[in-house]
Amino acid sequence: MNPGVLSLLSALSSTALPDYCSRQSPTTTSCLLGLRDVWSLEPCFPFDKPDLEKAQKLHGGLHQKTDFSLSLSFNPLAPAFHHRLDTLPVELILSIADFLRPHERALLSLCNKHLRAVLSRPSFASPTGVSRTAFLALFARNLPDHVHCTLCSSLHLRKSIDPPASLTDPPRPDGIHGLLSNDSSWVLSLNGALHTVVYRFRLIHLQLAMKRYYDGPEHGVPTEWLSYIQVNQGSTTAGTRLFSADAEILPGPRLCLRIQTWVLGELDCIRMPRFPFCNHLFVNDMRDANFLVKDNRGPNHILQRYPRPVYYRCPVCAMDFEARIIPCGNDGDAFIVTMWLDLGSGLVDDEEQWYRHVNGPVLWTWDHHTLRPQGRGTTAMAHERSRRFDYQDLTRRNFNLLQRQEYEQQMNQVVEREWILQHNYRVPYLKTNLAGCSTQ
Repeated sequence: MNPGVLSLLSALSSTALPDYCSRQSPTTTSCLLGLRDVWSLEPCFPFDKPDLEKAQKLHGGLHQKTDFSLSLSFNPLAPAFHHRLDTLPVELILSIADFLRPHERALLSLCNKHLRAVLSRPSFASPTGVSRTAFLALFARNLPDHVHCTLCSSLHLRKSIDPPASLTDPPRPDGIHGLLSNDSSWVLSLNGALHTVVYRFRLIHLQLAMKRYYDGPEHGVPTEWLSYIQVNQGSTTAGTRLFSADAEILPGPRLCLRIQTWVLGELDCIRMPRFPFCNHLFVNDMRDANFLVKDNRGPNHILQRYPRPVYYRCPVCAMDFEARIIPCGNDGDAFIVTMWLDLGSGLVDDEEQWYRHVNGPVLWTWDHHTLRPQGRGTTAMAHERSRRFDYQDLTRRNFNLLQRQEYEQQMNQVVEREWILQHNYRVPYLKTNLAGCSTQ
């Protein structure tokens, strides 16, 4: 909304409105009083927070599907609702609309049938492109059960979106919806290193988490909904693998996705396939990454106390990461990689922050020229300052899961030699088929 409209709305919400109007021209005063009616209207889509059922009644039928469309239908049998806005002359409504941008006029036209009849023809004629995106983004702020998907240019029901590690088959909704792990690169190398990790973080997940931050607890999803742990019990030459993911909203605001992977066993005997650090960096052989691995197997190592990380950063996506080796007693040693990804604010004008993690060239880490120590990782340090669940807590938690195979008691077994923990708690109703497939 432009600054002029913001100042008007500020005046409308002020007890000093009569004094403000006394200094304006008669035409401006009429517009202000009309806008005050719009501001106080229940429900009013551009400015208030109605529920969808009230909106449907006001319109005589608003198509509600799993994917919300812009199509409206007129129902002659719908009950008539009368409001003081119905008595406003067309000229005054059009004067008010002059202060608004096209998508704001379209939303204003949804308030009742009178406004729709006056404004919908020029304002609501199948908005496309930027106008449609702005319309849906503003509309979704008033619909707690829906989320605006910029890839589909539509609204999805929140309950139709599966978490990143979906237990349904096939996952919903159809389409990639902006995979952080896309099938042409990162997923293939990730599966090669960690077997069957099913975690697929999509742009729609970022938008859901940030929607709650912007619009309130009745919207979107909590960050715990994005958490996931998976353990694959391997052979002597494969090692036991652990994958964990969690998210945190940092000041800015922006969402930080933290991923930690473990390979546990006799590391000298483990045949490590191509290992990814992000969508751009990988190593064909872990010996190529010796220069960036911090070895904590010395005599002064204190169990479950980890020295300050040495951070590295991907030159393409600016992901911070660190790698270390720690002793795990009779279980052997563990190779650990921790990654911090700044995914951005989830807003339409900040999607470049997301896409830099998805797109870009693939690099090798075979020499010291590709990567250099970064000192304090910007994203990593911001995440650790949040103190909700810092690096030490995360590493201890994962160590305790792997120690003496505690994951067998604390996690759900879904297939043979595979355990998961979704949203940081066990799923009591999860039924499993150890022959090879899981059902819910």
